[in-house]
Amino acid sequence: MNLHALEGRAVFAGTRRAAARRRLGLGPACFVVLCSVLAGTPCAGIDTVILGVARLRQRHGVDGLLLVALGIAADAELARLRELTRALGMRAHVRFVIAAPMNALRDCHAAADVLVNTPWGSASISSAPLSSAPRRTAHAAASSPRPVIGSDAGQLRAATLDGATGYLIPPRDPETLAARLAHLANLAVPAETAFQ
Repeated sequence: MNLHALEGRAVFAGTRRAAARRRLGLGPACFVVLCSVLAGTPCAGIDTVILGVARLRQRHGVDGLLLVALGIAADAELARLRELTRALGMRAHVRFVIAAPMNALRDCHAAADVLVNTPWGSASISSAPLSSAPRRTAHAAASSPRPVIGSDAGQLRAATLDGATGYLIPPRDPETLAARLAHLANLAVPAETAFQ
């Protein structure tokens, strides 16, 4: 996929995306960011994504909504992430999808404009099994016309062509994440005009 030819993305996935967004209760014109991780831990980088989407809305004026799909979430970590979301005034713009059934996860992927995975701990970004969240993120993007933004390390570095299939950014860098998201939002074709 070429990041400068994203018009095809909307046409290719438009009907499926529109149906998924209806099922999830998402607006057709909202720029949807999906962060999917197997386990919610501090080094998974979910807080970086929440901060990045907050900056996307506040500094770049993009109507961004974040879906956080968590396979496993410790109560303390989930409480911390929800408090961060509240403190940033992002409660209406972040949805946590925890241990969701497969059809709900498929809808999250279909509804998303971009997939983001920004782990920073050495265990999260090192060479991990094929079922790791970074590898799953890269595979999900490869099977659909969606860009990936990920930490410039480990599995994501190996699976993402910076500037071609997505962007690699430094871990724990919400400013760069927001700038990359804004760039992709400006390239994206609004869902409601995809077939006009």
